[in-house]
Amino acid sequence: MADKLIGNLITGDHVAPGPAKPLKQKMTFVTLVVVAVSLVSFLVWKFINYREESQVTHFLQEIAGGRYDRAYASWDGDEHYKMKEFLEDFGKDGYYARNMQSPHVVTSRGQGGGVIVCVELNPARKYLPVLVNKDSLKLSYSPVDKCN
Repeated sequence: MADKLIGNLITGDHVAPGPAKPLKQKMTFVTLVVVAVSLVSFLVWKFINYREESQVTHFLQEIAGGRYDRAYASWDGDEHYKMKEFLEDFGKDGYYARNMQSPHVVTSRGQGGGVIVCVELNPARKYLPVLVNKDSLKLSYSPVDKCN
């Protein structure tokens, strides 16, 4: 086989390479690759904390619907934070639930083994940072305020 290749190269008896692709076609391909990578990167960034944000949204729906026992079940309550304290914060006339108007998730940031989800309970108030454990999806107050 090497003889064939050498003979072809020496005698000029070889297949000529095809014409080079035009610059416009090369630039179109590069542009499509850049756009595709950018789109995938944006979607990963946007939905990286989807599970945690969904958990907080479900929690807010339970609070708004008055189903406090279900909401407390998703909260990381222990012997230091009982249902009584939870209702003082999120009950009908609780500190956070008072004057609550269309609560929704604003943004989220990963923080170690959890995600800090910023929640807007009332447009006139600061955002409430809620920490969601990545493993158990339990909610708690965030020790750091990365929202305001």
